[in-house]
Amino acid sequence: MIQWIDEWLSDRERGGFYASQDADFSLEDDGDYFTWTRDEAAEVLTAEELAVASAYYDIGEIGDMHHNPAKNVLHVRGTLEGVAKANAITVEVARERLGAAKEKLYAARLRRPTPYVDKTIYVGWNGMMISAYLEAGRVLDMPEVRAFALKSLDRVLAEAWEAKAGMAHVVGYGEQGGKERGWLGCSRTMCFWGMRRWMRGS
Repeated sequence: MIQWIDEWLSDRERGGFYASQDADFSLEDDGDYFTWTRDEAAEVLTAEELAVASAYYDIGEIGDMHHNPAKNVLHVRGTLEGVAKANAITVEVARERLGAAKEKLYAARLRRPTPYVDKTIYVGWNGMMISAYLEAGRVLDMPEVRAFALKSLDRVLAEAWEAKAGMAHVVGYGEQGGKERGWLGCSRTMCFWGMRRWMRGS
């Protein structure tokens, strides 16, 4: 989840979290960017990689999507140890093949039409994301995650706060820029400032 947010839903240069990414890229599409048929996976993977990836991510002939039953939503079905045993290979070999499969599947997915990413930076949403990233950085011992949370917090406070107007609802509207002014409410505004003082002092 963190990797996806880092790559697709955050402004790595300036800080801040984007609003969302669509599941579809057209009216005829229903999650096709993110899902796989077994044949699609077989086109980009070796037979050995497919054997491991299909067992680990449950890529079968019958999938999960109502509009196309062959489409699979990739999810972890079992353990890597179980996959290795079923394929009569070591866990290390299974891990290598799974890693290669993930890279190839991701590279192939990037060549598909990409669903729209709404790059609006909402202040309230960023408050929740900043809190989540601070917690994740602490629990998972990922200092880079905590650092980006603080970077995002600094941006929100620097660009969304005005002493006379209060806290804006939005830092920027996607690619078009612009801000919407108005109070978020005293408790939420003070939450941002309190978070900043507490985190900078810790």
